[in-house]
Amino acid sequence: MNPNESSQIARDPSEEEIELQETTSPQRNEVIPLNSDASNAIVQCLLIAARRGRQIRLARAAQLESQQSELEAAREETSLSSDM
Repeated sequence: MNPNESSQIARDPSEEEIELQETTSPQRNEVIPLNSDASNAIVQCLLIAARRGRQIRLARAAQLESQQSELEAAREETSLSSDM
C-alpha cells in the first residue's frame, strides 16, 4: 500500500459528528422552535430596533425640514438684497 493512499481513504463520520452537523447547520427556511424566553427576547429586540429606526427617520425628516427652511430664508434674503 502506498503511504499516500491511506490519507486518501475517506473515513466514515461518527454518529456524534453526524448529530453535531444536524444540530448546528439548519437548512434554509427551516423553522427552529424557540422557547418563550427566547422568543420574548427576540420580540423585545425587534421592538427596540423598530423604535430606534423610527427615531432616526424622524430626526432625518426634522433635519431636512430645518435645512429647507434655512435655504428658503437665504433665498428670500438674497432676493430682497438684489431688489434694492
